[in-house]
This record gives sequence, C-alpha cells and structure tokens, in this order.
Amino acid sequence: MLHWSLEGHNKTQTQLRNEPKSIRRYSTWSIHNGLCASMFIIIFSLYTKKVIRQNKRWSDPVLLWGEAYRLFPSSCINGKEYGMSLVNAQRPKDAIPVLWDMSKREKANSWFTQTVESFQKEHFADTKKNQTKSLMNVMNLNKKKLGQIGRYASILQTRFKLVTAMGNVGRCDEANKIIDDGLKLIETSIRKIHKMKNSITVEDDERNTKDMSDERESLNDAMNSIEEAMISNKAYMLVSKSRCASTLLDMAKYAYAAVQIKANMEYSLEHAKTVSELVDQTQSAHVDVAMVDIVRTLNQDGQSVRISFAVRS
Repeated sequence: MLHWSLEGHNKTQTQLRNEPKSIRRYSTWSIHNGLCASMFIIIFSLYTKKVIRQNKRWSDPVLLWGEAYRLFPSSCINGKEYGMSLVNAQRPKDAIPVLWDMSKREKANSWFTQTVESFQKEHFADTKKNQTKSLMNVMNLNKKKLGQIGRYASILQTRFKLVTAMGNVGRCDEANKIIDDGLKLIETSIRKIHKMKNSITVEDDERNTKDMSDERESLNDAMNSIEEAMISNKAYMLVSKSRCASTLLDMAKYAYAAVQIKANMEYSLEHAKTVSELVDQTQSAHVDVAMVDIVRTLNQDGQSVRISFAVRS
C-alpha cells in the first residue's frame, strides 16, 4: 500500500495528470484504507481487553460489589452485598468491617431510634381500648408502625450477615450479644403485628364498609408479609446462635429451634442435618451430648476457624 503512495509522490504533476484516474484513486484509497484498518485493529483490541476485564468484574461478586461499594459507600445495598460476597468468598475477616460499618449507620439513623422507642412504650392503636377512634384512623396509624417494623426487618438482615462473618472467625461472644438483641426485637415485632391485627378486627357493621374491608385486607396482607420476614430472620438468627454455641447440646437446641420456626427453610434444614449427624456420632460413641464442649481455633489465615470437640470429665 505504501509502495503506491511513494511512487505517486515521486511523479511529476504532468505525469500524474496523464495517469489514469482509476490508478490515482486506487493509490489514495489504499493509504486511507490501510490507516483505517490499522486503527480499527488497535481500537478493537483495546475494546476487547476492556470487555474481558468488565466481564470478569461482573462475574465475580466480590469485584462487582467491591467496586460499587467503593463508588457509593453510603448505599446500604452495596455494603450488605459486598460484605456477604466476602463471606461467601471465605473472607469473613474482611467482611466484618464493611458489615459493621453498615450496621452502625443503620442504628445511627433517627428512624431506627424512634422505632425502638415506640417499641419500648408499647404504644399501638387498639380499638378495644379507644372506641372513639375511627377504624380508618386506626389503620393509618398501624400502617406507619408497620412501616417501621418493615424497615427494621431489613436491618436484621444486615445483622445476620455480620454475625455470620463473626462466627466464621470465632468472634462468637460479640456475635451472641448481637443475636440476642435481634431475637428480642423480633419477638417484640411479631407481638406488635399480632396486636395490630386484633386492632382492625371489627364486626361493627357501621364501620365495615366495602372500602374499609378492602383497606383492611390490604393492611392484613402487608402485616402477614412482614411477619413472615420476621419469622425468617428469627430462623436465620437461631442458626447463627447454633453455630456460635459453646456446647454441642446448645448447638443442637438452637438448630432444632430454627427448623421449628421455619420448617421449609433449606438453610436451617441443612444446618440441622449436619448437627444431627454430630449428635448421632456422639451418642454412638456412648458419650453424653450434654458433656461435649465446642472449641474454636483460629487458623493462620485469620479467615476461618477449626472446630473441635472436648468431653468434660
């Protein structure tokens, strides 16, 4: 291609004018086409490398959510997903600071403080105690309270991920405190939801219009959904408490409690199956389950613990 171009430049103007136009066009086209082809190959090569890197990032949850967390650290979704992706990648030690930071941010939020205070005051609308309130006012008040409980259900998911990471590195004393606080609030939340359900169960025909019935049905659906989320959170927390138990007996107790709370949850069922096998092995060796302690030793990588069992004499 360049050969044509050089010959063209060495010719006189008269020779070029006398040269057939097709040859002159071919010479110019060859140079232009060659440059375009070269640029295309370079750009395509760079683009391909960038796509490969981007695909690798998208296929790796740690890279994907790590980049999202780096760009938007204040996002609760990014922090939760990045933390859990680190746990799933067998890096719980690295996950704890991320999840702990998210938990502190959520707890520092004003709505969280207000929710806890409202729980402590035990203040919920109840038509049986205050018949002067209209049913619609009662439902509107309960909607607000239900929204608070729903947001707290989200916080419990962050706490579960945090205690999972803590348990994986043997920080069970800290994890158990968080678990116990979570279980208490779950119980309070479920009790509140039941109370809210009772507050809108009114048989009075004067209040039981079609619009009111539709509104009550919608609110009931929301309460059932949030109650189900709380029950799931309780099962997850009980599994975490089982994993952090100091004795085999407690490990079994909390594992079975999680199954009783949520019988169709695969996560709790798998854990209960593993614990059940440990109990069977212990009993087969003619050892009292109540006499078996669980010992956790942190591995050199700091990312996992080795679990062993010791029989008290």
